[in-house]
Amino acid sequence: PNVTQVNTTSMTCSVKLTYKKGTKTYTTFSYGKVITYVRSYTTAAASQYNYLSPYISHVVLNNLVPDTTYSYQVTTLGGVYYGDYSFRTLPRKKTYPLRVGVMGDIGQTVNSSDTRDHIYANDPQVILMVGDNSYADDYSYNNPDSATGSGTNQLRWDSYAVLWQKVFAKFPILNLVGNHETETSLINATLNYTTNSGFGYPYNYPFQTYSSRYPSPTLNLSSIGDINQNLYYSTIVGGAIKLIVMNNYVPFHPGSDQYQFVAGELQAFNRKQTPWLIVMYHTATYHTYYTHYKELECFRGIWEP
Repeated sequence: PNVTQVNTTSMTCSVKLTYKKGTKTYTTFSYGKVITYVRSYTTAAASQYNYLSPYISHVVLNNLVPDTTYSYQVTTLGGVYYGDYSFRTLPRKKTYPLRVGVMGDIGQTVNSSDTRDHIYANDPQVILMVGDNSYADDYSYNNPDSATGSGTNQLRWDSYAVLWQKVFAKFPILNLVGNHETETSLINATLNYTTNSGFGYPYNYPFQTYSSRYPSPTLNLSSIGDINQNLYYSTIVGGAIKLIVMNNYVPFHPGSDQYQFVAGELQAFNRKQTPWLIVMYHTATYHTYYTHYKELECFRGIWEP
């Protein structure tokens, strides 16, 4: 397809939601868009494995009633039934306890299954996901079972979604970018920590898969799939938490777009309105793990004071 950021297909998708209020049952419909994305490899050997994603449906649900359970059904475009699911919206006002799940670096292993089942059993109202989702970049472009870390294997994103479906289908997830979401191997992708530059296919498109599959909750429908709109964000969680999500893989120094955004969000923070402030980013500020030793020193030097 002719791709700029992502390809918006001519198809649409919709979600039918039902919920109860008192003795009455209500039904609402929301409509969205279907997108695909392309990963074009830069070497001759890899180019025969260029990847076109499956159809990815996105629907923005507006005007949901707080603290309410909604039911929905998933079918294919051809009408094949997949299942019935439900989720519960967060309260709008401060209500305690607010049950928050936190996870990160979850991947696709036996440990991943244990983490998934533990999270599900504890029934959180919302989940903070601190990055490193599928670990697709640990696998070769031509074999989803070969952990060579060359080119990334996009099929691992599909299997990741299947593995985590029962959690993702039920609980609100607030995600962010980790190092395994950069996916720069064997494509036109460069990360620059000093200057603000726009990202986009085909010239420079790190974070492409993550942005296409897991948009931030603050985006409107037209912005879904745009890498530049999905790098960092801020939102209110359950009326009690101000959540600021940062990206330590794009410029964060004074004068950068991210610095100005985060500084403005911190300045506007009102503890009387939201008693809790959580700032979330991927790389650990303090740790003894040799692989990422002092990786965040510049970031810490700017933001710790």
